Formats: sequence, structure tokens, C-alpha cells
Amino acid sequence: MDSIWMQILAFALPGGFLGSVFTWIFSRRKQNNDFLKELQSSINLLSGENKKILEENIQRGGAPPQDHRKTKFV
Repeated sequence: MDSIWMQILAFALPGGFLGSVFTWIFSRRKQNNDFLKELQSSINLLSGENKKILEENIQRGGAPPQDHRKTKFV
């Protein structure tokens, strides 16, 4: 069993196979973190715009639009 692992290590180490695998794993993690950061900034931007519009509507005295799809059953 040891000889099989030694053969795998002898194959993987000199060619840089293990290094490329680790590099791929860590770069993938960085890409996912960048995506989440971008998504969060987009959410923050939309939230800020929504607050501005809501404040403008309140200052003008306008009521927020009603959702007519909701029906109340008595």
C-alpha cells in the first residue's frame, strides 16, 4: 500500500500537480468571495435607492402604492 502512495506522490510532486490543485481551490474560493462582495454591494445600493424614494414619497405626502392582489376574507 505504501508503494502505491509513494508512486502517486512521485508523480504529483515534480510536475506541480498538487500545487496547481491547491491554487485552483484557493482561487475558486476568492472568486466566490468576490461574487458575494459584489452581490452585497448591489443589495446595499438598491436598499439605499429604495430608502430615498420612500423618503421622497413621505415628504410629498404620497401614500405607498397599494397591492390590490391581497384580498381580505372576513
